[in-house]
Amino acid sequence: SMTDHSEAVRQARATYDAARKALYDAIHAAIDAKVGPSQIARDSNFTREYITKIGKAEEARRKAEQS
Repeated sequence: SMTDHSEAVRQARATYDAARKALYDAIHAAIDAKVGPSQIARDSNFTREYITKIGKAEEARRKAEQS
């Protein structure tokens, strides 16, 4: 039924959001630990450019949090 599908989609979305947050937290921690973007890219299967973008976005978020 539609209700079953709705619940399955909501649960899958919650799982996705949690996994995405865990991945980005791990990427941010690696960047903070001075792991190079090429290594993080290999480990995450993202491009170096995307790792740099993630790092810059987090840097901006932290700066905004301070002000």
